[in-house]
Amino acid sequence: MADEKSRDGSRSHSGEAEQGRRTPMREFSRSLPMSLLRAREAVMRQFRPSLRNHGLTEQQWRILRALTAVDNIEVTELARTAFLLGPSLSRILRDPEARHLIERRPAKAALPLPRAPPARKRRGCAPGDCSATGRQRLPASG
Repeated sequence: MADEKSRDGSRSHSGEAEQGRRTPMREFSRSLPMSLLRAREAVMRQFRPSLRNHGLTEQQWRILRALTAVDNIEVTELARTAFLLGPSLSRILRDPEARHLIERRPAKAALPLPRAPPARKRRGCAPGDCSATGRQRLPASG
């Protein structure tokens, strides 16, 4: 059997020795997923009051923000862009559509569209407002 070099640089004679020894996992609270979740929560804590003032959920804001970047978009692409599941997106779109914040038009596929440029200010956390909030409360990052 050939010698194999392990992660720590030591040598073992077979994979059998490696199977019995495992690299210890990082403490759950210090894991990358939890660190990212804490960072997201810290950022969203700054935006939630503004979203509440405008009657928007975080998911609705993500949809409206994604729509400001495009003229037309298919529902499946919007779901991917806003990190939402398709069935959830269909449910979430009902309220903004009823409030005339978006307009869905049947075409090749259902297209949620921004209602009109002047309506963007009425959407609540307009892109400029949210960008200013982010610049105000978050340190510059490279």
